[in-house]
Amino acid sequence: MNMGSIPAPSVVAGVRRAARIAVLAGGIGSVSLMLYAAHRKNAPAELRILFALWVFFPSLAFFLADLFSRNWSPATRGSLYRISLVLSIVSLAIFGADAFSGPRTFLFVLLPPVSIVLAASGVAIAARISTDFD
Repeated sequence: MNMGSIPAPSVVAGVRRAARIAVLAGGIGSVSLMLYAAHRKNAPAELRILFALWVFFPSLAFFLADLFSRNWSPATRGSLYRISLVLSIVSLAIFGADAFSGPRTFLFVLLPPVSIVLAASGVAIAARISTDFD
């Protein structure tokens, strides 16, 4: 598919479905891995709750973006779904490797906002490119 082509609605719907499943699984998996790492570090319960919310925030942001994306071009929505799918898998891999090796708190602090910035940048670029080709 070249940069100027618009994905078929069925392709966007399929990628959307896959992204929603991956983001939900990624969010739940990331929180589970964070809780496991926090347990290994004997973190207080209050801190575990705050970190769980923090780590799940990118998944929540995706679902909110998905709600507001109804009027976006198919190319921009497709980019949102693809980026979210990749970020979910990468986050799970990073959190998993960290939780089972020797938990480092900075990854659980840094990765959620970096994920959101990367996703927002990718969607903004896709939106700009899709309007340039209209």
